[in-house]
Amino acid sequence: MTTTNSIIVSERIAENLATRRAADELFDFVQATPYKTVTLDFKSVKFSSRSFAHEYLIRKKDIDKKVVEKNMSVPVRKMFKLVSKESAKAQHIVATSFRSVSLSAKSF
Repeated sequence: MTTTNSIIVSERIAENLATRRAADELFDFVQATPYKTVTLDFKSVKFSSRSFAHEYLIRKKDIDKKVVEKNMSVPVRKMFKLVSKESAKAQHIVATSFRSVSLSAKSF
């Protein structure tokens, strides 16, 4: 059995990757393959939305296979990098204290 497989994303999903559902469909397919390593070939992919990139990165982190990207265009790569940085920043925000505020009519 071969341990690696290549999937052409534009043929499997679309040239314009716009929704979280598209990322879910892609990773559901990847998960169903018998391969330990899957290469996702982004040739002919023209666009990725923030939603797609965010869901893609979440699913990639959680999958039990090695996922490798190739042939990502500069705009698509930039979107993935932007979303990755935003996710890292969001993880660093921690609330340190809370103060309760009464909103009842009596307090006015």
